[in-house]
Amino acid sequence: CEETDMQGEAEHEEDGGKEARACCCQVVGPVLVYYAVNVLLAFGLTYAAYYSHFKKQGLVKELPSYRYMLPYEILATLCAISACFNACHHMFQHLAYNENGWKILRPTLFILCMVPVYAVCSCVALVGGMNRYGYAVLLTAFREGFEAIVLISFMQFMSEFWGGTLRLARLLDTNDLTLKACFESVVVRVDQLLAGCTNFQVGDVSAFFVVRRAPGSEYVAWTYIAELQYAFVMILYVLVNITLWLFTLSGRLDENDMEKYLQRIKFVKIASNFWAFWNLFVLFEYLRESENTKRRMDKIRPISKFFCIKLIVIVSLWQEQILTQLAHRELLPTFRGVEQDWVNQQKTAEGVVNFLVCIEMVLFAQWHRYAYTFEEKWSGGEKVAKVFRNTNKDYKASCCCFRFGVGKMMDDVGYLLCNRVNGQHKCVHLLQEKKRGGDVSVAEDSDLFRNFQYFELDDQGEASIAQIKYILVSSGFAGNMRDATEQLRQADRDSSGRLSYKEFIADLITQGGRP
Repeated sequence: CEETDMQGEAEHEEDGGKEARACCCQVVGPVLVYYAVNVLLAFGLTYAAYYSHFKKQGLVKELPSYRYMLPYEILATLCAISACFNACHHMFQHLAYNENGWKILRPTLFILCMVPVYAVCSCVALVGGMNRYGYAVLLTAFREGFEAIVLISFMQFMSEFWGGTLRLARLLDTNDLTLKACFESVVVRVDQLLAGCTNFQVGDVSAFFVVRRAPGSEYVAWTYIAELQYAFVMILYVLVNITLWLFTLSGRLDENDMEKYLQRIKFVKIASNFWAFWNLFVLFEYLRESENTKRRMDKIRPISKFFCIKLIVIVSLWQEQILTQLAHRELLPTFRGVEQDWVNQQKTAEGVVNFLVCIEMVLFAQWHRYAYTFEEKWSGGEKVAKVFRNTNKDYKASCCCFRFGVGKMMDDVGYLLCNRVNGQHKCVHLLQEKKRGGDVSVAEDSDLFRNFQYFELDDQGEASIAQIKYILVSSGFAGNMRDATEQLRQADRDSSGRLSYKEFIADLITQGGRP
């Protein structure tokens, strides 16, 4: 078994290395060609514009060429056009040739829309950055708001890839949610370095630091809620941007005051973004490390799928923060514009961010083509077992909006949190009552048995020890994680890592634990 585990780990790392090498070959080369062509075209068009404006009219350039905004606007426009063309052609290939079901294709298309939306919004905001109506504010807000749509689409993609949110919860119930379970290779090295200094094990720390979550339903539900809260925050963020813009346009609010308000609410957006990102990152790594999921995850270029989405956001966010600080210190140069000069430091910072986003979209359009190839078989040729809501196999949401897409995902999350998690805790509370009464019967028509079904049971009707352990502690049945682990270890007669209903009842009641 140990040799098999080591072999599987080696294959896991080898798959990651192959993905990195293939990504470099299929992404970097074409992107360099795109950049070379765009730069040459930009030089040619800029020279033609300068010739027609200065030479023919006998004018003299007052500033060096790099201090004029026109070359940057031309290059950004060319990059945005090439990125949009690449992304749209890729989406057409998915529509024409992708053989996967529409349930997983739909979120994929939303993900691929990220490049054209970012490119068009940034390009138009750059070219019209000094427009007196200030519509660049709206375009930037829409661009950032679309990120939340892409994030939810990615969660839908992962959910459908594993057969739905309920089945994903069933798959992720076997490992403790610790840093070691999610980032094993890194944490093991850190623990080895600290071994001579302290007995503290970094790997035992919860993946959410001070917050502990039970694997399975509770973990998956709160992870999806973390992503949904970010979508809600971004909707409010866009609405606030529109409101401030309207007040400024009508003269009720000064433009400088609007910028101050926007900078303040961005802290809320950043905090929400960080929490959503961390939950998504933990889910991504947990899927890559879990025994139930890592082999199938390695087949779909997971690293590229994750980072070609989040790096767009992270890079643009850091660019924005750095350039905003430079603008506050008045370290940015001024530029001669076509209609107005770029002398406002904050406007210049926003223009530079939009320019960089246009340039970066060329890279991400090609990266999306590699990460979300239309030839990939997301079904994997595997029979994906369905997971039903308890015994009701014909469940349908009362409202049609909750029967597909994001609505169905939200309905499933609500079911996990309100039904399954509550049922798991109620099961342990009923177990405490049986313990007080000394009742060790295992009747399958009792409330205890019905609530035991809310655990993520496997085909043998057994629940994961890793999941039960957290419920025992949070419900007060066990004093701490160590006591819960020991009780469950003794109750697990066949050392399978899972407990049957009989083991759950008879052995835990006779164990002691908290009365």
